[in-house]
Amino acid sequence: MVSFATGTRPTTTNMKTLMKFLLLGCLLGAPMLNAQILPVSARLTLQQQNFSSLKKDVYTDRIKTTRLNANSLLALLAGVYTNTFPEGFPVGSRLVLVNYSYFQIQTRDGSIVVTNVSDFMTYSDTYRNGDYLFQGKENTITESQNHQFLYQATITFADPSPNGTSFTFTGNVQERYSKSAANRDGERNYRDSMAFSGSGSGKTGDSFFLLSGRFSTSTDRWIE
Repeated sequence: MVSFATGTRPTTTNMKTLMKFLLLGCLLGAPMLNAQILPVSARLTLQQQNFSSLKKDVYTDRIKTTRLNANSLLALLAGVYTNTFPEGFPVGSRLVLVNYSYFQIQTRDGSIVVTNVSDFMTYSDTYRNGDYLFQGKENTITESQNHQFLYQATITFADPSPNGTSFTFTGNVQERYSKSAANRDGERNYRDSMAFSGSGSGKTGDSFFLLSGRFSTSTDRWIE
């Protein structure tokens, strides 16, 4: 059980934090709950050094800019799973974040393509260590809740091949979480989504590049 900070109803339990620890417990063998599946979107800008040109005794140096999205990340992952998927991932595959813990590749209907890609792409955040900020409201009678949580997250990717791509991307997360009052059957509606903007850097072989942009997820809705 984790309580709110001093001065903000210290006796009120942070149910979102409790839910996350319960979900984490599933990974450690505790009684199973439904996994929290968050499809990932990305809008990233990659900058790398471009070729220089010489004209009339003047060199012009340029930076090349490339736009990336979630499909670009899937293409990177497909490159490290060629032994398992020599023709690439099934059409319509998507990258999802599971329980704010690791990335998974699924088809559109939710079938699992790769259970956990952490050997090559990882997700971590400061929330699980208790390092976060929050603001919002919670009803002490109905226990309905609507909060925004702020913390830092990091995504890494590493292709172990000699000329493979690797990068680290870090940003500040804004996560929105809400819980409704219970209905007649004692069930509540939950909603959760996150987005974070940030920057990072990496290399493809010996070629250095910079990354900037935004990762986000669709809203996960469930009833308990």
